[in-house]
Amino acid sequence: MLFLFKLKKYLRKEGLSIFFFFVVLFGIVSAYDPVISSVVMFRNSQFPASKVIFRSTSSSNPIIFRSDAKIYTCAAKPATGTSWNTVSSYTQTWNGSAWSPANSTTAYNTTADITSCRYTCATNYTWSGLICIANTQTYTCSAKPATTIWNTVSSYTQTWNGSAWSPVNSTTEYNITADTNSCRYTCATNYTWSGLICIANTQTYTCSAKPATGTSWNTVSSYTQTWNGSAWSPVNSTTEYNITADTNSCRYACATNYTWNGSACILIVFATG
Repeated sequence: MLFLFKLKKYLRKEGLSIFFFFVVLFGIVSAYDPVISSVVMFRNSQFPASKVIFRSTSSSNPIIFRSDAKIYTCAAKPATGTSWNTVSSYTQTWNGSAWSPANSTTAYNTTADITSCRYTCATNYTWSGLICIANTQTYTCSAKPATTIWNTVSSYTQTWNGSAWSPVNSTTEYNITADTNSCRYTCATNYTWSGLICIANTQTYTCSAKPATGTSWNTVSSYTQTWNGSAWSPVNSTTEYNITADTNSCRYACATNYTWNGSACILIVFATG
């Protein structure tokens, strides 16, 4: 019996028809009983379609050769996000009254089985109760330079598309076009892109007017301020009398031939005579 089953599988593999199998089988039986009178394929409840009956004139009893196995192919599983658990087809054997194991419905089941049609969620998919849905994860951007702001996000959600995470991982980089799916930054307020980094802006602070008569600046009437991340430095200053020279504040002193009287620079009067 095992020999016949293997013969049938071999003929199928070689692309030969089941009719050829029966021709070969008839030759084997003929060698056993040369006076075979008929070959009958029964398709009724007494003999399943897989049974071949050889009736001999030399015997009142038929010789029954059976092909007792067949392949059951599972109905299709959902195309997206699933994998077979464990087989997409399995071998059934005739037990005298039915095929065993029985036909099965393709269904989600996490318990592996080689004799039923089961599937489970593929890698990076999760069972929702009805279908396998794509997993999600949070991609966190690498650090940006200190003098910058995100444009627009420092992290974003990725979804599995069946072969990769989407949107893809991204490199943190300068870009003035806002995007919620990539790691972009731009310069913070009062910083300007130099081509390589965001550098602090500068501005000129102009001192308010000093007294017009008898004074001179000590040392500047304006100075450059640079943004330090929270304020302009050096700070704004009030124009005032101070004999210590400073290039970063608004100071004046008395001009030649003038002297400070405590509130103003007055002309020095020289005695004549």
